[in-house]
Amino acid sequence: MTSSGPDTDIVRKAICSTYFHNAARLKGVGEYVNCRNGMPCHLHPSSALYGLGYTPGYVVYHELILTTKEYMQYTSMLEHKKKQKEEKSAMEEEMENLRKQQTKNEIGKWRRKKQKGRNNNKQ
Repeated sequence: MTSSGPDTDIVRKAICSTYFHNAARLKGVGEYVNCRNGMPCHLHPSSALYGLGYTPGYVVYHELILTTKEYMQYTSMLEHKKKQKEEKSAMEEEMENLRKQQTKNEIGKWRRKKQKGRNNNKQ
């Protein structure tokens, strides 16, 4: 952990590359399915993600415990990259629109200044 510094994405990538076969996606209310074999599973009540307040779309787990249901234990939530790219694209689009507006304003100022100079030369 110390070699990654504050960048926890490196650690998440290492966990995902090791436990890729234990990746699960959200199917319904509190129910996940394994991405590779479709086996239904649930967050274990002792998991830190269980009481998170929202349900992550994707998780990676270390092991399954069978009681009344298949429970995932030692889970880590994943952020879906497509969603991050969409958010980034929206932010980039907003910045691009802002730059365009600033450019239009600068061109408008330049034209008014140029027109004012022409009017002063005519007088």
